[in-house]
Amino acid sequence: MPRQLQLLVGEHARVGVDRRGAERPARLQQEAHVEPRGVRVLPQRVARALRLNEDLVEAIGLGHDTGHTPFGHAGEQALDEVLRERFGTGYGFRHNEQSLRIAKRLNLTHEVCDGILTHTGPDEPATHEGKIVRIVDRIAYVNHDIDDAL
Repeated sequence: MPRQLQLLVGEHARVGVDRRGAERPARLQQEAHVEPRGVRVLPQRVARALRLNEDLVEAIGLGHDTGHTPFGHAGEQALDEVLRERFGTGYGFRHNEQSLRIAKRLNLTHEVCDGILTHTGPDEPATHEGKIVRIVDRIAYVNHDIDDAL
């Protein structure tokens, strides 16, 4: 795990409480420590099988959701609606754009930043490694959203 992302894992507080009163980990903590088959390990295995850059896949996988709001995609949608109502249609919130802002402050490479920005949205990643993360993320976020809803 890149050192810059390791530091972020320690910074993110736990958010949310489940029905039993137990704290739930922030998404970055979950991605780095709890979710062994999420958008960290599975893309690396795909990259290895295709003889692609596993380190690039790991960096994109770890950084791609750093800009998420608490409560996942539902939180993103709520924040987007509030910002658009308050400031107009030219404003809003997209977690991939926020993740890119964080990645740029961490001085990550262009390829990592591109993979982070394009893991969702209309633009395709420039690298095969970014495309791997994009595909695996589409599978994984459905499971995360279901977990967030419970």
